[in-house]
Amino acid sequence: MDPDDAVEWTIRNQRVRGPVAWAWLLGWGAVWFAGTIVAEQLTPTEWRSVADIVVLLLILVSFVAVVVHVERHPRIQRLKLGDQLVAFPRGRLEAKNVRAIRLSPDPDEDYVESATPVALCQLTIELRKGSPMRLVITTGDAARLRRWADRMGIPVDDPDGYSAAIQRPTWPDACQADGGVRM
Repeated sequence: MDPDDAVEWTIRNQRVRGPVAWAWLLGWGAVWFAGTIVAEQLTPTEWRSVADIVVLLLILVSFVAVVVHVERHPRIQRLKLGDQLVAFPRGRLEAKNVRAIRLSPDPDEDYVESATPVALCQLTIELRKGSPMRLVITTGDAARLRRWADRMGIPVDDPDGYSAAIQRPTWPDACQADGGVRM
């Protein structure tokens, strides 16, 4: 029995991009703050009430568009590998709904200092329906994910070998003749 079958592994995103949503909202607010001031100054007095209603409707429509954009691309914080793939905050996914798993170099590797002293890679989970999920994970997590994907029959594209199998010594190989454990 594979030890991974007995455990549901949790893979954490090493770079959660939560502040991106706040940046979108702050940018939206700054644009509309300036736009409202300009609209007030350029609108003739007799048309001001109509212009205020139009600007208010545009603000509401653009706010909905920004919220939909931010929500369509949720920042996955962690994955739980079991009979199903649980992506927080997105929800549960059946393995049959995953088209492929792709591993590639960490896009920010040269620019961002990692909090962990391990190699990182970018994980892209392509779904049959919906937008892909992207995370930055450790190479150890990539190996666990590959074993899970192999058990579930999901193809893994890893041209750079980030998911090279973690070498676990078997019982006869782990012990020497004198009973000691190799280090």
